[in-house]
Amino acid sequence: MMEKDQSLLSKASRTSAHAEKPYSFSKLIDQVPPATPIPTQVLRLRSRVLHLFWLFLVALIVGCVGVSVMQQDAMGSVISKVGTCMSSPSAEAGSEMMAEEIRRMPWDSSLYLRGEPTESFADNLRPENQYITSWTYAGWTNDFMAFSNLIYLGMISSRIPIIPPFPPSLSHIGKGGKYINYGEVFDLPRLRQRLRLPILEWRDVKQDGTPIVDTLGCWSIWAGMTSAGAYMRNTVVNHLNLDVSYTSIPPMPLVNDSSDPHVSFWGLSSLLFPKGRKAALNSPISKNFPSPIRNTTIEPNEQLACFDIMYFVGAKQPFEWEESYSPAWRFVGTHVHWTPYISNLAEAYVRKALELSESDSIPYFITLHVRRGDFAKMCGDTSVDKCMPSLAAFARRVQEIKDKLRILRSLAVERVIITSDEKDPAWWDEVKALGWTFFDHEQEETASKYGKW
Repeated sequence: MMEKDQSLLSKASRTSAHAEKPYSFSKLIDQVPPATPIPTQVLRLRSRVLHLFWLFLVALIVGCVGVSVMQQDAMGSVISKVGTCMSSPSAEAGSEMMAEEIRRMPWDSSLYLRGEPTESFADNLRPENQYITSWTYAGWTNDFMAFSNLIYLGMISSRIPIIPPFPPSLSHIGKGGKYINYGEVFDLPRLRQRLRLPILEWRDVKQDGTPIVDTLGCWSIWAGMTSAGAYMRNTVVNHLNLDVSYTSIPPMPLVNDSSDPHVSFWGLSSLLFPKGRKAALNSPISKNFPSPIRNTTIEPNEQLACFDIMYFVGAKQPFEWEESYSPAWRFVGTHVHWTPYISNLAEAYVRKALELSESDSIPYFITLHVRRGDFAKMCGDTSVDKCMPSLAAFARRVQEIKDKLRILRSLAVERVIITSDEKDPAWWDEVKALGWTFFDHEQEETASKYGKW
């Protein structure tokens, strides 16, 4: 059958070659004599060839139009010369512009602001875009989770996230800490590319240290989901020079527990669209809280949606970050990486702790963080030794991990690095007796070199 098909195609080619005028590619197939029944295989081949031809043509047209659309979206105006596939006197200039646009992909955050940071945030927002932001809650890890929730809510509501800086926590690092921007710790260009999402920071939008105080209307999850009767206060809004007026969200519990403050992602998303927003604002149980500086009460901003706290948010159950289905973890958290600077700094400390040179390869090791400082305050009248897990208990768990790695992965892992905020020298002597190693930040003068964070 294959030989017969090839013979027919060969005959069609010869017929086309002797024609007075050139034929199109589709006519080449049509040269099979009409009196001859066309085999099914040839019909299929013809269909596939024509299908591929039209796909190529459509792709070519879409590609040309796509360049024009991308120029319009990114630059804010249509550049007609770039949107054509025909040569023109400005072809060279158009080619350079297209090359620049390829470098500046759609998730380049600079395309979604008017320019450099302004004294007032509203002056830097582009009118055709919608944004979303929130504030901090507690410790650094909780804030990281809250910011990941913020990014995911931005994804499902088609809004551009604006991430605030991490505030220094008094309970964790004491006084003298500074605010740290998200992009100083995490690789934002990589995250934007992996998520294909423009992600902004407040330092991109508003000038740091500007004397201009902006009034902003926000939603309060805390006032709507708890019996506190107030919004969640934090220091970030002061740092950003914002005077915030809050409106409580309507109750939308994630679980059937009146004492649990968790709310669903999609419940919050509904507030960011006209119908859900209108219903929430007209709710008879909605509460308004005037701004603390100007004593102004305004509705939540439509272009820049904001929430007082994004920590207690989930898809199915409270505190679901430990679950593999957690959307904030799966679609955001798994794509977050340290900046190269932070990674290199951590590697240098690991080499120091394990007594390795720069040329030595880093072996497998087990690490654990034993949080004791502020946790010990929760022991109440119970002694710390009875309240907190002992080093012997941690040693048993470490040995279990070693055994599993040897059985399941055929890995013999012996090195252990431990970190802790414990200050008792006797406790650290026990760590040394176990053969574990640690970072001596006092000896390394870490705080004076890099700050308390």
